[in-house]
Amino acid sequence: MCEEQFEIVETEVAAPGEGQFPVRDDWMMLSVVMSALMEAEPHPDLPMSAYALGEPPWMPTVGTDVASNSPQLLVGDLVHHNSGFREYVVGEADSWEFTRLDPDLLPGPQYHLNQGVTAWRGMVDVAKIGEGDTVFVSAARRAVRSRAAGGGAQRPLRSAATCPARTPPST
Repeated sequence: MCEEQFEIVETEVAAPGEGQFPVRDDWMMLSVVMSALMEAEPHPDLPMSAYALGEPPWMPTVGTDVASNSPQLLVGDLVHHNSGFREYVVGEADSWEFTRLDPDLLPGPQYHLNQGVTAWRGMVDVAKIGEGDTVFVSAARRAVRSRAAGGGAQRPLRSAATCPARTPPST
């Protein structure tokens, strides 16, 4: 991706109506799959919708509520949404697309966008791993494998992870 592939558009951010709140986007998750979502005809097996030409690309985003008009969110609250690639977005408090985040749950707001957090929360909160446990992660890649294998830094445990086999290059 390069600057020539994007159009920068300035628009007015609507004042929040009843139950709405504007969010200033602070962190966006960039992923390898984004290039596939930009293709004219994305692969039919992708479990997500492709980007529409002329529309801002969607992606997981974390931002800050800057002028709430909703009792569910206060100015300064951390919010997760998938509207991405914009400076501001107006959210609906009753919408499933906007989720208030606990700012003290993780070391920083950007951690809410990391796939490794899913592995960590599953091991700690769901599986209830503890001292001396052995964790095996099958077919783990990148963030999930690193988070699972790095669990010992916070808890004394043993871990092992495998990743998909790669076909060696032909000679």
